[in-house]
Amino acid sequence: MKWNIDILASLAIMIMSCASFASKSEQLNKLVPLDEISISIFGNPDLETKTMISENGEISLPLIGSIKISGLTQDEAQNILETKYSNGYLKSPWVSINITKRAIKYVTVLGHVQKQGVVEFEAHRGLTLTEAIGKANGPTLKADISKVTLTSTDGSGKIKSTQIDLKMIIQGKAEDIQLKDGDLIYVKESMF
Repeated sequence: MKWNIDILASLAIMIMSCASFASKSEQLNKLVPLDEISISIFGNPDLETKTMISENGEISLPLIGSIKISGLTQDEAQNILETKYSNGYLKSPWVSINITKRAIKYVTVLGHVQKQGVVEFEAHRGLTLTEAIGKANGPTLKADISKVTLTSTDGSGKIKSTQIDLKMIIQGKAEDIQLKDGDLIYVKESMF
């Protein structure tokens, strides 16, 4: 009987992982810190720039200086740059932004999962606890998904561990947890 429950739990985690990914589709085009981008302005090859968005979400460009673009879509950022360049610098600029490399973040999943190790994710997409365990191919038959430990570092560098009942998340009785870069997830072994 326990074996069937574990299989259902694994399936539920994988399904929730897919559903969570689909709900974030509107964020897929947002620019985030550490994304590498190239910016070109039609007819102005001397203003072409390859840069990385800084930790505070800004880029620095010729003529117009620093501009915050983190959190914007490519189209929104292009419109802002076109407006800035048209204010006394260029006549009807046409700006194109291409993402050359997405910022990558990591979490580690250990314990009783099918595939222990580091799980990477693109920063603009984010990653939830169920997605991370799903990317680790789900819990093993020996896993106790009611006792999952999440260890994180807060903004001040303080380490905090929290025990999470993944069953509650799967059953829709608790919200899934958004993970941060460097988080550690440990799935404990069941005593039965």
